[in-house]
Amino acid sequence: MTLNTIGWHVSPKNPSTSHAMHTKAALRAGKDNHRIFWLVYDALRGMTDDEIELATSKAHQSVSATRRALVLKGYLQDSGLRRSTRYGNQAIVWTVTFWAQQRVTAGLETRGANP
Repeated sequence: MTLNTIGWHVSPKNPSTSHAMHTKAALRAGKDNHRIFWLVYDALRGMTDDEIELATSKAHQSVSATRRALVLKGYLQDSGLRRSTRYGNQAIVWTVTFWAQQRVTAGLETRGANP
């Protein structure tokens, strides 16, 4: 699995409109995955969802869904650290997994791979 894939599919039995929407959603998800992964990768101290929201100007729902997809794919992990949000709440600090770092080092994930 790569940054540019999504975790669901459309049955061949579904109408063409479903297939068109899937293609559009897959491209958008790939771009969001790519952008958020590299933001966290470049953040030496990791990032909270709140910090990602501020950096991307995206809504919480979009950021948390994209970050969750990256966790499920093995790219991001809970660092065990917590940091205050702009609202004073404690939030998980997300970092890149060792596996994802190895993929970057091996050239399997590149900044230019954004669809």
